[in-house]
Order: sequence, then structure tokens, then C-alpha cells
Amino acid sequence: MDSTSSERAVESLEGIRQRTTQIVHSLSHFLAILHQTEQLAPWPTIHKNFNILLSQIHSLSNTLAIHFQSLRTTNIFPSEEFPVREQEPLLTTLLRTRPLPVVEEWESATLEEYENDPSLKSKSQKKPLPQDVLWEEARDLLMQERERYNWTGYVTRQEELRGEIINQKELEEERAFEEQNAQQTLTKILGFMKSGRG
Repeated sequence: MDSTSSERAVESLEGIRQRTTQIVHSLSHFLAILHQTEQLAPWPTIHKNFNILLSQIHSLSNTLAIHFQSLRTTNIFPSEEFPVREQEPLLTTLLRTRPLPVVEEWESATLEEYENDPSLKSKSQKKPLPQDVLWEEARDLLMQERERYNWTGYVTRQEELRGEIINQKELEEERAFEEQNAQQTLTKILGFMKSGRG
């Protein structure tokens, strides 16, 4: 890694560290406001602090998005001046490859609870319909819907069943006449709008 890219990586890490520190301070301030009295803080105060927190989180996410590629290729390790003896707990936490034992216990307890609870299993293990059955149901539904409508002509299936059968040719002529009248009316309106005379 050349010096310019390493400088950029250091700058991006420093920016991320600063934004993270700001978020931690804002969160602790926000929690202090929420818990300082028995009565809830005024709504404008809560709203203002929440907006500050949101803007800082947004700023952090933008910084992470901008420096994503350089951060992805950067390997971080402590320098020679790092106080290993004093910061050993921090170092072991940061370099940890497995979850903390508390987290592992919580995960295993949750999985065990899920496996032992039959009500949760029955909800999540509903057998899906086989594909053939699903296609049959879809075909039946399509046939039912198809029967409800008349796909040719100008009358509905219900009108047809009630005996309101209309001569198709007469209906088409009537519709053509209505369209012609509507077109003439529209032409007259547009002519009046253009010239101001009827």
C-alpha cells in the first residue's frame, strides 16, 4: 500500500472515529435528558436531541459509504507504541473472532427455547402446497372468474343471464353515433375557445 492510500485510510478511520465519538456523546446526553427527572423532558428538547442524533448517524453512514472501498482493503493492527499490557482487554475484544461467551449462551438458549416450543415450530413449519396442487387451484380460480364475465360484446354475464341481450349491431351503431356527437361537440367548444364565436 503506498503512502497516499495509507494516508487516506488513516484520514477516513480518523473521521469515522470522530463521528462515532460524537454519536456516543449524543446518546449519553440524550439518555441523561430522558432519565434526569421523573417527569419526561419537554417534547421540543427530545425532538432536538433526537434530530442531532439522527444527523450524526447519517453523517457516519455517509462517511462509511464514501470510504467503503479503502476501508475494505485496509488491515488494522496496533502500532509498536500501543500499550498492550494496559489495553489487553480492549485488544482481546477487538481481535476476537468468536462472539463473547454471554452472546453464545444467549444464542444457544434462544435456539433451545425455539426447539422445545411446539407452538413456534408449528407456525414456521407449515407445509407448502405442492406445485401441482397450487397450479390446480389457480386453474380452478381462473375458470370461475372466466365464467363470471362475458369477454365479447357489450353486456355483462349477469345482464346476459337476466335476458338483457342487446343486438350487437344496433349497439355498435348507437355507440358510433354517440362518439360522433361527442366529437362534434368538442370541435364546437374548441372553436369557441379559439375565436370567441359559436
